[in-house]
Amino acid sequence: MTRTYYEDGTMQSEANYADGIMSGFYKTYYTNGQLETVSIMNEGEKTGEFKNYDREGNLLLVGHFTAGRLDGDNTAFYPTGEILHKFHFKDGTKVGLNEAYYQNGNIKMREQVAVSGIDVKAETFDSLGNPIDLKNYRKEKPHGIWVFYYEDGKTSKVKETYDNGKLHGPRTTYYRNGKKEVEETYQFNLITGTVKNYFEDGKLQSECEYRSSRQHGLYTSYYPNGEIKEQGEYIANKKHNDWKEFDEQGNLIKTYTFKAGLLIEEK
Repeated sequence: MTRTYYEDGTMQSEANYADGIMSGFYKTYYTNGQLETVSIMNEGEKTGEFKNYDREGNLLLVGHFTAGRLDGDNTAFYPTGEILHKFHFKDGTKVGLNEAYYQNGNIKMREQVAVSGIDVKAETFDSLGNPIDLKNYRKEKPHGIWVFYYEDGKTSKVKETYDNGKLHGPRTTYYRNGKKEVEETYQFNLITGTVKNYFEDGKLQSECEYRSSRQHGLYTSYYPNGEIKEQGEYIANKKHNDWKEFDEQGNLIKTYTFKAGLLIEEK
């Protein structure tokens, strides 16, 4: 048995060695003498059950190692005894269903991990149990559908799609009433195609063509009654050619002529 001590003489650790290699029980202690960790070593690697405690002696974590890697059930506790999380490991990687909890017992986080550890579906919740978000990962990068919710946990705030860590596919934001606010499409983090904005009642507010995250093509905005308010063309984020303004009855008010963002004529 080998022991180490703090400067004041309080024991810091206890360890067993065989042929100069740590084997058997290994314990560490706080400066107040309280047990901090207890584990089992086999030829210098952690194996079997281990436990962690706080300075007051409350159990904080119970888990298992196999050949130095987390393996099997892993359960953490609040100092008052409530379960903080229940994780499951295989060869050092989380697998299966893993959950974390608020102190009131409600679920805080839930993730479903494939046996391979590559694909992960993760959900988080508020302390009342309402969903906050849903995220999918592949190889630790965003991949697939992501959803963010308003405080009620029922109304989607944002829905977006990822491919290998990059926004790729449809992305939609929503008003609190559930109506669409913005519709857009991404290709590898760049906005492309038609972007549509909506009024809170669901009516179309504007639409514009995009290329590589820049306005490029026809732009049209609308009044709440559906009449065109403004219409013109963008080239690389700059107004170009004729832009027309209309009143709410559809009558032409003014025409502006632009060249690469510069106003050339107004009539």
